[in-house]
Amino acid sequence: MKVTMQVPSITPLNTFFDYLKRVATDKVHEDNVDLIADFVDKVLVVEMKRLENNVETFEQVIEIPDCVIVEPLQRAKKQFDDFFTKFLTDRGAPVKEDPVTDNTGIPYHPISYPQPEQVLPGQGENDPVPSASAFVKARSGNGHKVAKIRSLFGNEKDTIRSEFLNLNGQISEDACKPIHASLDKEVSIFQVTGFVTYLHSLIAGGALEVRDMPAYLNFIQGHRALWAKWNSPKYQAMRAAAKV
Repeated sequence: MKVTMQVPSITPLNTFFDYLKRVATDKVHEDNVDLIADFVDKVLVVEMKRLENNVETFEQVIEIPDCVIVEPLQRAKKQFDDFFTKFLTDRGAPVKEDPVTDNTGIPYHPISYPQPEQVLPGQGENDPVPSASAFVKARSGNGHKVAKIRSLFGNEKDTIRSEFLNLNGQISEDACKPIHASLDKEVSIFQVTGFVTYLHSLIAGGALEVRDMPAYLNFIQGHRALWAKWNSPKYQAMRAAAKV
């Protein structure tokens, strides 16, 4: 990594002056002592006095090896992960055993938040009734129709999350239809409902909050699966860990 610094112009002159003092005492330059002293007196000293009252700077680029920055971060993060893993384990919160690596190359052990659950047509309580247009006409190798062409893009997840939070997480049966209509045609309605289920799981685990939690809790009491998830020991432990 390269770092650009603003260095006072007098700093290298002071360093050079110290160097010349050492050179002048070296036997190799015994015959050049007068020459060195004359240069110091007529050039170096004059310039140093000028810069004492006239602050000037210049840019200096310093290259720092990546290992100097990354290795201390790796050690510190490992110590934190070990402590945090023990903390969560003692409280019954699930933690992934295998480390993963982020884009910095530093391994870490994240909290195992729930992933989107498989939602089949007609099984989710919040699922809208699927229409024929919700199914994509692409066929798999065995000739069966598939509803998923690709995974959701980041901006599509952001759109669903934004609408979900705008509705305070109180998603009615028909609320997923306009969200689905605003997305690319390659996205199926079940990907929308699946991601909504995932967002409910994040709230249950304490990783996501809505603006009006009492209203949200009142809403999910009318939805048996969501209410059971909220009250399960697993998600209660995750919420407790998230608050610490």
